[in-house]
Amino acid sequence: MNPNTNTPAEPDTTPDLTAARREIKARYLTAGMAVICAGFGDPLTVSVVHRYADDTILVQFDEVDGELPYHPEEGVTVVGAPEHYHAAGSTGGPGACSAVCACGTAVAGFDTVAEAAAVLDQHIANPDGTSEPTTRQRLAAELRHLVDGIVRLDLPVGGHIRMHLGVLDSRADLEKLSGYLGSEITEDGGTGGDIPFTEHTIRLDDDPWGPELHIRAQIQPDGRSEVERLRARVAELESQQGGTR
Repeated sequence: MNPNTNTPAEPDTTPDLTAARREIKARYLTAGMAVICAGFGDPLTVSVVHRYADDTILVQFDEVDGELPYHPEEGVTVVGAPEHYHAAGSTGGPGACSAVCACGTAVAGFDTVAEAAAVLDQHIANPDGTSEPTTRQRLAAELRHLVDGIVRLDLPVGGHIRMHLGVLDSRADLEKLSGYLGSEITEDGGTGGDIPFTEHTIRLDDDPWGPELHIRAQIQPDGRSEVERLRARVAELESQQGGTR
């Protein structure tokens, strides 16, 4: 090594404890947020949030094993939270539902929370009126609009509802989605083309033959030949064995 060469300093990954802190309800936790948790010195980074129909929220963090339970209305402290996100809301009768952004912007006078949230989504996507909402933000607004129609207008739905999230960009994206849903990744989508996909089924009542919601997504099949895939698998196994010796 050349003694006159300066070695680049390692990046500082220590959480910034002086960053702005906000109190939000657990229902608004999303992946990437840094959360102050009792018993831990540094903030923990949210990796996956599981929400259940019984008002239970289980949160996985990058730094710890297992999950921590929260109630949706439980207050949590987040560090360095974005300026704009759903921070609060109220449910009431017709004309009494509202939603509030972390920046203080509130929308009120709606018949359902879904309507209020859809309008607030537009503010969050474009708070200064100069940018277009992202595909995810548009999708969230459209889904909320559909859900509102199902509940408020009694729109008809079938017994077996399917939501296909399309062809994702990468294996990492598919693994992230399957981790959130708690589903497995299957390597053959039924066409014999080795299409990796994940599918999660949510039962909508206690009847095992009753209505269900199916959520599915996939990625492009592996274009390598079978021999190439086998060689890559052997190399992967040899690498794993070498790391455990």
